[in-house]
Amino acid sequence: MRVRNCREGGPDQPQPTTRLRTLLGVAGLTIGLWELLSAQAVKPEDLQPEMTIESNRKVPMRDGVRLALEIYRPKEEGRFPVILVRTPYGRKGNEQQARPFVASGYAYILADVRGRGDSEGEFIPYANTGEDGFDLIEWAAKQPWSTGKIGTLGGSYSAWIEWHTALLRPPHLAAMVSIGTTGDPGTDIFVSGPSGLPSPTLISWFYFVSGRRNQKIGEVDWRKIVWGCRSTTWTTLSASRIPIGRPK
Repeated sequence: MRVRNCREGGPDQPQPTTRLRTLLGVAGLTIGLWELLSAQAVKPEDLQPEMTIESNRKVPMRDGVRLALEIYRPKEEGRFPVILVRTPYGRKGNEQQARPFVASGYAYILADVRGRGDSEGEFIPYANTGEDGFDLIEWAAKQPWSTGKIGTLGGSYSAWIEWHTALLRPPHLAAMVSIGTTGDPGTDIFVSGPSGLPSPTLISWFYFVSGRRNQKIGEVDWRKIVWGCRSTTWTTLSASRIPIGRPK
């Protein structure tokens, strides 16, 4: 039997699916939107705006748990539209990320998600993310420096939890830029094919976000763990330490 060369194409040659083409198109559009928002026709000399910075602001959620925020806004008095970013990877040290937005006349909020960084509570991926996002949006809309128009922005996990919040329809959510999110983490990222086994991505990500600070995943021999598949090792480093929640 003749083995077809992969360069020859043919019916048994994998072809891009409609879904893949759609995802690539959406990714291109969202990356373009990200770049557009980051630029906003701001001149290079304007990218060092004078900012009012409010650090480690604690905002209570509906259940009393307080989330930690960094708030950046223009120095001058006034009301500004707000961009909200929530992250499990640490809100601090991102001042440069805020500058293009502040230079364009936005207030920019970076928040640690529940249970991570300086935010209170327990970190359960995908749990409470909708409600927490709703409460932060409505809190931001009521601030004296806010116009009441709130946009959300994020990539990867931060993008996914934007959709959790959108399902609840916060009255003051005016726009979303969701970049690089998946269709369903339960099937697209966290399992390896039809086997249902945890994927290397799942194992390393859960280890990375275990605890309140990012773990040093470079110090772990992932090749040995993945190929060895020792159950005790997988249990120690994987999702057994962090349950997965679902949006309500």
